Amino acid sequence: MCRPVLRRGTSVLPRSPSGVTPMVLTTLRHGCHDLVCEPSIRGSTKGEIRMPNKNDINLSHVLFGVAGLAVGATMVNSQVEEAKKSRAERDDPNEVAEVCNRVSRALDAWEPDDDNVTEEDFVSDLAAYLNDETGFEIEEQPDTREGQPDVLVENCLAIEVKRDPRKSERDRCVGQCAGYSREWVTWIVVIDASASVVGDLENLLADKGLERIAVWAFD
Repeated sequence: MCRPVLRRGTSVLPRSPSGVTPMVLTTLRHGCHDLVCEPSIRGSTKGEIRMPNKNDINLSHVLFGVAGLAVGATMVNSQVEEAKKSRAERDDPNEVAEVCNRVSRALDAWEPDDDNVTEEDFVSDLAAYLNDETGFEIEEQPDTREGQPDVLVENCLAIEVKRDPRKSERDRCVGQCAGYSREWVTWIVVIDASASVVGDLENLLADKGLERIAVWAFD
């Protein structure tokens, strides 16, 4: 550890007409910084110089250390968030943002057809609706290396559709979407499920570190 070196007598002030004792400006060299310690005057005849004590110096080391840890933690968190992004987001973040924004607005207004009965009916209904509303390229259950997402939008956004999924189906859905999320932004559309079922699915995603996968619930 570098010890502070005290260099005294760097500047002496002449005696003032009032007879005040000359005061010495002392410079403390610590590391690569010169700290000038200004004197304080007690009474009218005696000057006193206060130097930083050992506790002051140790405290500065602690503060610099805490600041360094904070910067390091921020960098680590940033790297973790970057690693969680899909390939599509890393390749073209602007296009992905545009696709997600437009599909999000379309989903807000989607009303599933009352004639839908099976999960496949809802998938086809949603794919046709998004094609009409967004004009994006829509693929229904394409065969990819990551599996077959129910709906793939512009090769950027994968949507998995589940109708009131049972526990085993929710577990399998999370596994499927984990794979999709490596390649595309991934959302899950849940239809006719209770709040507890939707909450359980969100908790399963969180437990797997998949909070980036959004869950859309429709009655």
